[in-house]
Amino acid sequence: MPSSRRIRATSSAAHPRRLKDRFPFAVGPALLLGILVLAAVARLYGMARESLWLDEATSLMLARMDVPTLVEWTALDIHPPLYYTLLHIWLATLGALGMIWPSEIAIRSLSALAGVLTVWVVYGLGKTLFGRRAGLLAALLMAVAPMHIW
Repeated sequence: MPSSRRIRATSSAAHPRRLKDRFPFAVGPALLLGILVLAAVARLYGMARESLWLDEATSLMLARMDVPTLVEWTALDIHPPLYYTLLHIWLATLGALGMIWPSEIAIRSLSALAGVLTVWVVYGLGKTLFGRRAGLLAALLMAVAPMHIW
């Protein structure tokens, strides 16, 4: 019996307060925000270093078409027209904001935005299936995954 009292006494006094009790802000949302910022920086860094690749030039050519023509051109292609349509809308929106000629950054920024949103979705999926820690870890791994960044 004395050993159980000792365990109880040491277990409550020996454990420090939880991490969330030590900080005035919510640790989980702050970590997720930091991971999303890391993902954005990793995807935007050096974006305009290289000129357009052939597939990006093809995407730009298709995105400059009007939507019915775009759908007609891609009807027999292996790629469905959703990405090209989204790129068409993205470039039109950027053009309305004052960008006259699509640059490498304008074209690649849609994919970078999709990559950051994917990190957020992976967090939500991991949190739903396995808990908050697993969601944060999965989001961090996705944020720094070289193939996902490239």
